[in-house]
Amino acid sequence: MRSASGQTESWPQARESEERVGEPGPYRLSNAEMSWDVSYAIAPPEILGHYEWGTGTCFMCQKENRFVTVVGCRGDEDSGLVPLAMCGSCVLDQEESRRVRMIKRRLHYAPGGIGGPE
Repeated sequence: MRSASGQTESWPQARESEERVGEPGPYRLSNAEMSWDVSYAIAPPEILGHYEWGTGTCFMCQKENRFVTVVGCRGDEDSGLVPLAMCGSCVLDQEESRRVRMIKRRLHYAPGGIGGPE
């Protein structure tokens, strides 16, 4: 997320800098987004802190005006690369899936690797 000074902020700082966290609208988290699933092995703010955030539309759930992070690109250099941005909820779902896959493969899991090699 870009602050007023133009610097990129990570998820926890972006959330703390908002005066009215929880109110609907752009740059605000809804109550549903703030109620974390207690089954996560790592706290969601710790997972989300590994990504850089801005606002936009999530390519997975298609919701607009969300905190999103670019997790990859689609297309080729001739036709143009399209960045793929994911919202926090989808990132948490994908990170949990990654964690389970890594455990099954008996590999070390570290958050922040969506879009990269496992």
